[in-house]
Amino acid sequence: MDYKKYIMILAVIFYTNNSVSEIIYNKNSLIITNIDLNNYKQIYKNNYNLDIDNNNALKDLVLINNLIGHFEKFNKEFLNRIDSQILAQYGKKTFKDISFRDFLRFSKIRDEFIINYFNSNLKTDEIVNLFGKLESLKLPISTNECMIIEKSI
Repeated sequence: MDYKKYIMILAVIFYTNNSVSEIIYNKNSLIITNIDLNNYKQIYKNNYNLDIDNNNALKDLVLINNLIGHFEKFNKEFLNRIDSQILAQYGKKTFKDISFRDFLRFSKIRDEFIINYFNSNLKTDEIVNLFGKLESLKLPISTNECMIIEKSI
């Protein structure tokens, strides 16, 4: 055999080894593989600069997929608006990486609901109660308006 056949055989072996993935979650037509889990953990690390363990990453993935599935089924217009924001901010390449796209979708949806809550439902009493429960609160202080923290009080 010549070297081209050896390269072809190695390529096939390499492809089949990498295409096999262990299913770690399979429920209600949602399948999550170890590759999905590892991708999410890397995205989480890149965005929050924190490591996440497998259990919490799996919980996040189930939540993200269920939430996005809900919006795809019941409120496609809202999801399309979120996708338009993502496209405008990150470009078309984002939609090629489904894991990153869904991470961004979830983040935007979460932010949208938080902002809506703060604008519509947050009461002054809730803020007073929250700060009343804190034992201490350290706030960074900058005196030169350069975002350089000089001390915390």
